[in-house]
Amino acid sequence: MNIKYGYESYLKTIGQMKSDTKKEQWFEYYLIYKDVFDTIFKYLYMKPVDSMLEIVEHTNFSKITVQADFGIHNSELLRLEETLKACSNYYEFKKIFNLYVLVGIGHIDGTALPSKTPFIYLGLERLQDRDIELLIQHEFNHMVRFCDSSEFMTATKLTVGQLVVAEGLATLAPLAMKNEILSEEALAKALFMKNIEYEKLKNNYNNIERSIIRDFDKELSPKLMSKYFMKNGGEFDRAGYFYGMTIIKTLMDKKKSLPELTYMDTRTIMYYFSKN
Repeated sequence: MNIKYGYESYLKTIGQMKSDTKKEQWFEYYLIYKDVFDTIFKYLYMKPVDSMLEIVEHTNFSKITVQADFGIHNSELLRLEETLKACSNYYEFKKIFNLYVLVGIGHIDGTALPSKTPFIYLGLERLQDRDIELLIQHEFNHMVRFCDSSEFMTATKLTVGQLVVAEGLATLAPLAMKNEILSEEALAKALFMKNIEYEKLKNNYNNIERSIIRDFDKELSPKLMSKYFMKNGGEFDRAGYFYGMTIIKTLMDKKKSLPELTYMDTRTIMYYFSKN
């Protein structure tokens, strides 16, 4: 494993940002970690870097810098190597991978996406009060899944169904690693939901399932990402996480282990789920 910090590089290129050179200064930082940022823009923002410059233009980097300064002092960063080794052992993951602890533009606390060289990204500006061990356990699961299967390495975009299943796996990963009982309370907490939010999703399970199955094989778009994976005041916020978690919990209840399911392709997982 390789742990790469981008805090000092950020301060050198952006720390004293001037409003009339904002794009140029940010682009200089972007070039240092181009492969990482391009992957994030491709899969999450679904925009090329040229389009991202418009978002950069309206980003408050003075605020970002203050937040990143708090983030770099999160004491859990000292335990990164220990946490990563525990995850590697849990999944028996032998590939070389990178962990990038960088400064983003305020939206992403962590991610891991399909890439030739496996990596996890952490956004320092969002780590001040974050449980980094839990975050890495979640993102490590994504990294293993996305970087060990041709299902993901040959596609230019994820489908709704692929991300639903992936988020279900990653959501349960911290609980599985700690052998916690998958109680209703634990599941709601894993989804970062209040009990009332979780109950609303449970009570509307059939509607959610019908909608996701209808869109299951569609390539992700900003609209579908918002519909199923974001908290934006919609009818069923983050329903993709909830339904994905339901799929994986059902199979774990049938004695499938989380590592086994993580290495299993989406279609096979859905086949086993359809039998329950």
